[in-house]
Amino acid sequence: MYPSSATRFVNQPRAIIDVENFGQGDKREMGVISVVNPETGDDAESASTVYVGDFSQAANDFEMSCYPFDMKRVGLSISIQKPGNLIFSIMLGCPHGDSESQTINGETVITKCTVPVQASYVGFDWKDFVCERLDDELVRCTMEGVRQWAPLFNSYMWPSLMFSAMGFMAFTLDVKMSMPRVATTMLALVSVTNLRNRLLNLLPSAGDISWMEEYFLVGMTFMLLNLAGHAVSFYLDSIGQKDLQRLVNKVNLWGMLSIMWLIIICRLHVRQCELVDATATAILVALSSLLVAVVFLVIGWHYRDALRDLFPRRRIGVFSPDGKASVLPIHKGAEED
Repeated sequence: MYPSSATRFVNQPRAIIDVENFGQGDKREMGVISVVNPETGDDAESASTVYVGDFSQAANDFEMSCYPFDMKRVGLSISIQKPGNLIFSIMLGCPHGDSESQTINGETVITKCTVPVQASYVGFDWKDFVCERLDDELVRCTMEGVRQWAPLFNSYMWPSLMFSAMGFMAFTLDVKMSMPRVATTMLALVSVTNLRNRLLNLLPSAGDISWMEEYFLVGMTFMLLNLAGHAVSFYLDSIGQKDLQRLVNKVNLWGMLSIMWLIIICRLHVRQCELVDATATAILVALSSLLVAVVFLVIGWHYRDALRDLFPRRRIGVFSPDGKASVLPIHKGAEED
């Protein structure tokens, strides 16, 4: 809204007000309405412009390291075309929200307007729409949104969990079933890789790697380690080391699975994401670490005979100071005095 006298300085007063970061799209100018202030009798005109399209967000920090547990802030910068700022100034109105005011040069000026939104659009749960009058020439409006991570979990993470489970469950097959074991792991690796490639289409090509990308990279790495585990298992079976072969199977199934989840949870914890409870992730890291230790202790105890065969001992004779001979066990390869 502007006074009718403004037309003495500019032929289209509405045109000197613009959104600085408007990119591509349509700018629709609505009709001009003449109004009269009943208290002062001054004439004024009200005009509206509707922007439909893309808005540049280069001024906002689109940090993606916590994706999909992240929050985004989008904004608009409304300013006066220069040198119109020498004659006119922007005043902020707040007809449908909570406002904050200051007294400037004896006049009460609205400096901040907060309009509740509480709606979901384009995969975000949006909060309040806030506009602040920074000075006579600029109004900055921002809106924060929390990403809806559940659809991403259902579309990407849940399928990847099933494919990863397939890769580890291959170790439950008999060692003689070499082709199904390898084929199952390869199918899991290819499927997880395809999911990651689909995810990359949703993320910017520049910037820090997100937690979800790391999750897929860790999963792909452990599928590769599973292939190496199959190779070791086949070799031990071919040379008749049945117990060691079973030991390798258990380590790759339960040991590597627990290590994978420990790494994934640790990477989420160290990012200190605003929407993720640091205490909860710290507890999960501690429990995962304990699980890894328990799994390897149980496997080591259950296959202790195979480990003894892997690290055999031999005995040597020594003489004590009283001249009596005794026999001591030492690890194979130890040096003798």
